[in-house]
Amino acid sequence: KRRDIEDNLSVAFGTEIKALLQSTAGGYVWALNAFRNCITHSVGKVDAAFQKQAAPFPEFRDCKLKSMLKVDGALAAKLRNAALLSGAALLKRVDEMLVAGN
Repeated sequence: KRRDIEDNLSVAFGTEIKALLQSTAGGYVWALNAFRNCITHSVGKVDAAFQKQAAPFPEFRDCKLKSMLKVDGALAAKLRNAALLSGAALLKRVDEMLVAGN
């Protein structure tokens, strides 16, 4: 669950990590997480959990329950970029912590 991920990352990276992930790439790392969960747990069929997790993102607001998730090149690029930018932000945070001696 997102809350568990945020809690665990906060322990490792500090409480500001939640805001960092939300602001990086428009928070689309959470859309990627919802997409991944839907593929893994529902074979790519939209379920209530996906609808709830993806509600903040306009691309997913009209997804009908039990419909198959659809991805095109633009969406794939957006989700890929969110992963890359979020990963880079986490690495930058680790670097800052190491430099500070934490």
